[in-house]
Amino acid sequence: MSTKDRPTLEEILGDGADEFKKRWNEIDPDTESQPILPGVYEALIVDGRFFRTRNDKPAFKIALEILAPEQFRGRRVYYDLYLTIAAASITKKELAKLGIQSIDRLRDPLPVGMIMTVSVALETTDKGNEYNKVVSFKSSTNGTPPPNPLALPGNPSSVDRKVMEGEDIPF
Repeated sequence: MSTKDRPTLEEILGDGADEFKKRWNEIDPDTESQPILPGVYEALIVDGRFFRTRNDKPAFKIALEILAPEQFRGRRVYYDLYLTIAAASITKKELAKLGIQSIDRLRDPLPVGMIMTVSVALETTDKGNEYNKVVSFKSSTNGTPPPNPLALPGNPSSVDRKVMEGEDIPF
């Protein structure tokens, strides 16, 4: 991307540019955030979006928020799936774990509430900076969102329907 195609700092920050630039020098750099340890984690899918890699390859980034262990709860890790012919078979396999069979389905939001078991590695850049990389994931909920914890037995939508109709809930 040429510099003429790059947005300026002021364009990105919009109306808050002056305040951000003023406060920039007052803010101490973060010295405590570190990548999470390599391992296997339970994580919630929170976002999925198209992007282009540094090498200008099309890709899809899945954002996952760690649920367990508690030590890393709330931290995010990302799983990049490449949208190239060379990577298509792997990307299709991984998206199928989310119930996505069609590339057009990526235009829709990812399944809400899907919990995944993710394997996270610790990678190091050429400059020695460490970062996390999701290397694999699988559904912890068998490809479906977890059940509504308020649903009455035998009818998963009964609570929602009763609330919408103004009925009392028996609990």
